[in-house]
Amino acid sequence: MEIVSIVLIFIPFTGDAAEIAVPLLQLARALSLLGVAGNVGIGIFDIVEDPSSAPMEILGLLLSVFDIRNPAGFAKMGAARRGMKADDVAKIGTLFKSNSDKLESVVRSCLR
Repeated sequence: MEIVSIVLIFIPFTGDAAEIAVPLLQLARALSLLGVAGNVGIGIFDIVEDPSSAPMEILGLLLSVFDIRNPAGFAKMGAARRGMKADDVAKIGTLFKSNSDKLESVVRSCLR
């Protein structure tokens, strides 16, 4: 499973790189679709193995659909997270809340 995961990490990037060459555009699109399908498959596998991870896996799949790999996507996602109230964060789940609190404490200590 680790080998498949590692291979699928690189497939979307090969699709992006192949788009530079116009004749390989169809190949690039096929590789990108294969990467998305692989990520969905691994996400489903992870949910079956650990049902408590379902909210985060689904969130990850949704974020991959919106292509947040670019800086503008990260900025938009960060602004949305900063706009969330503590009650909103708690509604996502206890695991997310716990990890979010840990991350916030690390960020605060870095800003000092």
